[in-house]
Amino acid sequence: MRSPISVRDATPGDAAAIGRVARASWRETYRDILEPDFIDAFLARNYSETALAGAAEAAAAREGATFLVAERDFEVVGYLEFGHGPRGPELFRVYADPAHYGTGVGSALLAELHRLLAGRVTAYVLDVHSRNERGRAFYDRNGFVAVGGGDTPDCDLTLRRTLD
Repeated sequence: MRSPISVRDATPGDAAAIGRVARASWRETYRDILEPDFIDAFLARNYSETALAGAAEAAAAREGATFLVAERDFEVVGYLEFGHGPRGPELFRVYADPAHYGTGVGSALLAELHRLLAGRVTAYVLDVHSRNERGRAFYDRNGFVAVGGGDTPDCDLTLRRTLD
């Protein structure tokens, strides 16, 4: 039996651990979808320790922004970033360490996000790659519905989650 998951705000000190989870998850998730060079360039651009530390600092300072980490046994095993983009409220990223897939990490992160959004946000969007079967199944189980095409080649499907 696995230890319980705890969720808290990300700090700049979590950047290395978030980057580790991102590299493992991206390489597992997109290995048969995107070219390895694209994955490596994307990770270098968006998941450097400097970029992640800055994202954690910005989320802490910005109204309506949230950057969360999920921990199990004091180890970061997942993360989520939410904020307001050009389309309004948006889930920018949510990933779990592949060693923890199917153990409730993503659900714990979403539950905490929804608790924080209660009474303030009625719906939000996210983009996902249509061939990301694990991600699509996760979103389906958690009440997301397809509403259109995504904004980028690596995320070609937009989903919406309406909150109670």
